[in-house]
Amino acid sequence: MLVPRWSPRRWLALGLASACLGGCAAAGIDDGRETGPAPASASPPRSEATSVVLFRLRQRLDGAPAAERKALLPWIANIDKAEPLHRVDGDALPAALAAQGWIAWHLPAGSYQIVIGGYATNGLPPRTILDRYRFSVPAAGLALYLGSLTYACEAAWWFEALCPDAPVPADDLAAARPVAAALGLPEAAPTRFERVPSLGPRVPGADPARIPQLQAAETLLMAGEGQSVRTAHDFLAQAQAERALPAQVGAETLVQLAPYGPVAIVAVPLTALTEAGVAIHRQRLTRKMECLQRIWDDRADALARQVLQSELLRAADGAPDDAALRDARTLSVTQAHGRYRRLLALSVQRLAIQSCHPSKPWLPDPRGQRFCMEAAIRARVYAPDSAEPLSDEVFALVPQGRVGHEFEPTGWPIPPAYLYETPLAGPVKITRTYDEYCAADGFERVEADLRRLLEAMVPQVLAAHGIQPRRAP
Repeated sequence: MLVPRWSPRRWLALGLASACLGGCAAAGIDDGRETGPAPASASPPRSEATSVVLFRLRQRLDGAPAAERKALLPWIANIDKAEPLHRVDGDALPAALAAQGWIAWHLPAGSYQIVIGGYATNGLPPRTILDRYRFSVPAAGLALYLGSLTYACEAAWWFEALCPDAPVPADDLAAARPVAAALGLPEAAPTRFERVPSLGPRVPGADPARIPQLQAAETLLMAGEGQSVRTAHDFLAQAQAERALPAQVGAETLVQLAPYGPVAIVAVPLTALTEAGVAIHRQRLTRKMECLQRIWDDRADALARQVLQSELLRAADGAPDDAALRDARTLSVTQAHGRYRRLLALSVQRLAIQSCHPSKPWLPDPRGQRFCMEAAIRARVYAPDSAEPLSDEVFALVPQGRVGHEFEPTGWPIPPAYLYETPLAGPVKITRTYDEYCAADGFERVEADLRRLLEAMVPQVLAAHGIQPRRAP
């Protein structure tokens, strides 16, 4: 048998790979293999007033009711709080109610999106489903009923259940009322629960056909109300997740490399280098988080609102005595409601500084482009005869190729965190090194970058609603 002759460089590469295999799985690092879904939580901690929301999710396997749901996972996000989608199975219910598919959530007032994740077909890779539904909780202290979803599925050996068709929400209010009574709740009231059409399971955002096309001459453009959510990549959590890696590598490297003979000789110095690299890497992650705490504060929120307002006034391009321009400057959304055929209110939904450079825990963190900025704008269209918006969509400009998020779960039908956001074309990609943002004048660069980002976004959001700015920004 012909045995290939390996050079010392290839032996060293094998040693590095084996060292990673010794620690990656136990440390939670994404090594490319599929993992199970992230652990689900119950309803969020009740630090604020909530309503009880009843929802029924049933499954039929091969034509018979399933005693327990298989491979159908509910995810939920509070859009008003710019939450990412996360697993919330709900409060503990009596076994008889849980067997009937009932779920109870305690949720504060706000707009929500539910995503039901599962599998549609076998295959490698399988085709997944991410069915989206929206509802609102109008106030606290209520008992609300959303509706019932019944999935017709086929039993499968590997993926447990294949559910190719999204069900239509059914009104099962008569069955919900005794459930509310059994839980000691007031009489359950129905609330609007609708399916959100999309262009594909993993295609983010809204179907363009859902976005109403407006006429600039009869539409008031103004900045909406609401507080933006400001976030940053959690470098400290990343450092903690990587902390156990050197010990695991040291314990297992010799065992894994023993069959390869001479490579075992480099295991001890290799482990020492790994420990030093992780320590340097962890220190830099900590410094990055401390930097973000200094520069990413309330000033960014105030600046974002100011830039949004100026861009909307620029798009209107009216004279100072123009009534619509004066209304846009002086009235709130509530005050302006009903005065125009359409009202388009934009507000900054979220602002984020993310990690945008490969991050490998066994090597020192490179000093390249490390921070990147992203933002989302919420657009609501109102008609004079309704307090509820005709359209309520979120548009985001997120850098493509965003990396450095090794600990995000992969595999399974896990939806993207912000599946409800419609992506905008990105002529602007803002990346900065650690030294640029963390210098004494770092906030000046944050200010310039945030201004450039929003100036690129507002015309695109208006164009999505059929309004072309009368004057280029």
